[in-house]
Amino acid sequence: MFKKALENHPQLVSNIDGAPDPEANNGEKYRKFLKAKGITAAYLVTLEVTEASIEVVPLEEKKNTQRISVTVGLHVLGETIPGRTMGFTGDGRATVKQEVGMKVRDKDRTYAWDGAAETAVDDAMKTCFAQLAKGHIKQ
Repeated sequence: MFKKALENHPQLVSNIDGAPDPEANNGEKYRKFLKAKGITAAYLVTLEVTEASIEVVPLEEKKNTQRISVTVGLHVLGETIPGRTMGFTGDGRATVKQEVGMKVRDKDRTYAWDGAAETAVDDAMKTCFAQLAKGHIKQ
């Protein structure tokens, strides 16, 4: 989900073909290459899953019904290339609750996990881009 969000974002370029080695020559050729391509900055982006849980609880008020509760937490870190200094961070967290029958199907679990992950990624991306928009990052 995170990779898809990065690839589909209109402000991001996920692959820079033909770029020189960012570590060579103190990064000067790499910086010039980015500038020539009209790219403001490059980042090494990592994603850490900080929380992932699922709970299935019977509902007392409804017979033969349970609730799946899935929680996903993420931390995103963007380090500048070249130099590997901190550029931006973002955190995202989401919980999806879904009522199901007494038998929890694989597609119920998948739907809940996908929904929580997608929302957590969106939350983290909003935080990252808010930092970028305010200029609170190093380039």
